Amino acid sequence: NFGKNLIDMCNNIYPLTNTYFKIISNNDLISLLIYTLLPILIFIIFTKILTKYYININSKLKTERKNANYKLGKLKESNQLFALYKKEIKRYFGSIMYVTNTIMGSLMLIIMSFGLLIFGVDKIGQIIEIPTLSKIVSSVMPFVISLFVSLSVTTQASISLEGKNLWIIKSIPVKPIDIFKSKIMVNLTVTVIPILISSTIISLVIKPPLNAVIFMYILPILYAVLTSILGLIINLHFPRFDFKNEIYVIKQSIASMISIFVNLILAIIPLAIYFNVKSNMYVQIVSLLVFILIIISYIYIDKLGTKKFNELN
Repeated sequence: NFGKNLIDMCNNIYPLTNTYFKIISNNDLISLLIYTLLPILIFIIFTKILTKYYININSKLKTERKNANYKLGKLKESNQLFALYKKEIKRYFGSIMYVTNTIMGSLMLIIMSFGLLIFGVDKIGQIIEIPTLSKIVSSVMPFVISLFVSLSVTTQASISLEGKNLWIIKSIPVKPIDIFKSKIMVNLTVTVIPILISSTIISLVIKPPLNAVIFMYILPILYAVLTSILGLIINLHFPRFDFKNEIYVIKQSIASMISIFVNLILAIIPLAIYFNVKSNMYVQIVSLLVFILIIISYIYIDKLGTKKFNELN
């Protein structure tokens, strides 16, 4: 009885169930013909109808109707710099190799800040057997954050990655300095947001003096700007357009190696000197020096960098 009820229920869903049951239980030849030929017949009819009306059906499904009373509204436009930035940011995030090889410093910075948030400075100090770690971290953190920032530089390969399409960007009616700015803005997008997040978390965890909190933002951001410009300058002097794989330009080219070395030196030297200097104004002095280097670098790239860019082919 249970089997019969189950078959009746299935037959209500798929009418040929009862026919199939007659085939396997009674060896019914007529049921076998019906079970085999009926689906084939239905398929043939369906195919004939679909072939005749397919274009019409497909067109109606994909066509969107709009009201006839169209009114011209305000047209949106963006300036040249923002348009270049959108192009560069799409190019950056469109390459997984580019992202993974230039964003690690920012990721490590965020991981470090959340590590301090989860475990606490005192706990970490006990693990590495430095009981005064909290006091040390409070004053040295601007330099540590800056060190991580120096590991995330996208501009060291941004000129080379134009490759054979360099002539396109050189032919558009924009100033080379605007092209440089758009590439620098991409690097700042990758670094400044992690700086803001990490500096906020670290400030809440270690509760440093107001002066240290302020320069926990200022010094790393200054480093982000400086390393962006320096990476661009180095790539302008050591471009490589004949690459077969972009990973070579991003990771193994002369420009990328020099850029990583220079940026690390600029970040490590102030950090190393810090432990040998007993001055409450040290972070301010370093910030001023970095700011001066930014001005010099910007003047260089605006004048000589533009000339160098125009000579590239």
